[in-house]
Amino acid sequence: MARLSETILNPKEAYSYLSIAGAINLGIEGSHGYSPDLRNWLSSQLYVQRPLVCVLLEAPRFIQYMPQPEKWLRAIKNLVETHPQSVEGFNAALKPEFDEAAFGGAGEMFQVVTDMKRTRTEPVFTYREREGRPIQNLIGLWMQYGMMDPESKFALIRTIAGTSAADLTDYLNDWSTMTCMFYEPDITNTRPDKCWITTNMQPMEQGEVTGKRDLTAAGETLTLSIPFTGISMYNSATLAYAQQYMEGLSMEQANPSLRPVWEGIDAANVTSITDTGYKHNLDNTQVAAR
Repeated sequence: MARLSETILNPKEAYSYLSIAGAINLGIEGSHGYSPDLRNWLSSQLYVQRPLVCVLLEAPRFIQYMPQPEKWLRAIKNLVETHPQSVEGFNAALKPEFDEAAFGGAGEMFQVVTDMKRTRTEPVFTYREREGRPIQNLIGLWMQYGMMDPESKFALIRTIAGTSAADLTDYLNDWSTMTCMFYEPDITNTRPDKCWITTNMQPMEQGEVTGKRDLTAAGETLTLSIPFTGISMYNSATLAYAQQYMEGLSMEQANPSLRPVWEGIDAANVTSITDTGYKHNLDNTQVAAR
């Protein structure tokens, strides 16, 4: 069957004006009229939400003065980009507010728009904690050294050996917060469908740090749900920013099925045993068959 030439509304056209990925053309007849017209079947393709890609753009400035700052930077980058099990709380829906007055006496109302709001994004990252609790440890030190210590009521970054008053000429929020980009790729993974750029991000909780003893119960893993502060931007400029980032990604040969076996498999102590196992059994079978 020939493809419908006008199924896709190109970016920058009509109500696809703010889009980079394009969209189904609503000017093509749908499938819920008098009867479906199969010539237009592609115009009924459904939208499927795809996982956000999270990208660290700016790290908190305080880590520059922490011991081994590169390890801090690498950890925070992966805390945002590769360790979360889920990232939620992103919304850009417009919500108008209305006032109304009676329109006659039958109960009809005349409504006028009085305000317009965009739903606020409130990021929440969910993690499965690792052995040694590195996520809670990192967030806890971020809070004490970058934000505020619970006892002194000051950020502890000034207590790090080698820092001076000259280093801390101010302590605006970029010292303790990060900036991230969150974009949803389209079905081809080449263009962004949505994009938030969120700044002033810092953890609002460390997660419960608890202990207990019950020898009759199984041990428990730890799931952390960490909300972050944030101020978000969402418009055509953020889409263009994400598009620029995506154009710098090479998808060529990025096939997980072709990933090589990892290096560092230490099989020496196993291969040194040659008088038993699968290969030994196979060799003996061949000898017996001769």
